Amino acid sequence: MEEENITNRLNKKLLLLSGEKEQLARQIEQEEEYLTNTLQAQLNELRKEKVDMENQLEQEQECIVNKLQRQLDELRNEKSYVCRKLWSSIRELTTSVSPFSKDSEASSRGVVKINHTAVKRYTFYKPARITKSRPLAD
Repeated sequence: MEEENITNRLNKKLLLLSGEKEQLARQIEQEEEYLTNTLQAQLNELRKEKVDMENQLEQEQECIVNKLQRQLDELRNEKSYVCRKLWSSIRELTTSVSPFSKDSEASSRGVVKINHTAVKRYTFYKPARITKSRPLAD
């Protein structure tokens, strides 16, 4: 009888432990599922933030490129204006010198000197050929 009693008590403990083991296994599975879902949600949020940041960066880069392109166009226009003004001034100077003045040789040397200086300046300031810029590579 005592052996039977011990066997029954051990069977009861075994059943209890078996039930606790199953309950712990379910809890662990639920915890793993919770952690997996939480991590997946965080990963999705990070991916979304990354895409948003990439889009924002692209917009900022486009804005900067457009601003620089406008500034470049303005500088080219200003350079062209300065060149036209320079040549206009040179034409005025060369036409204002009379070949019949008292010192026509000195005057003609002055015109030659002015023309030589103007050519040097023009080659330095001559308008650049405007080419359409290509879009930046990604």
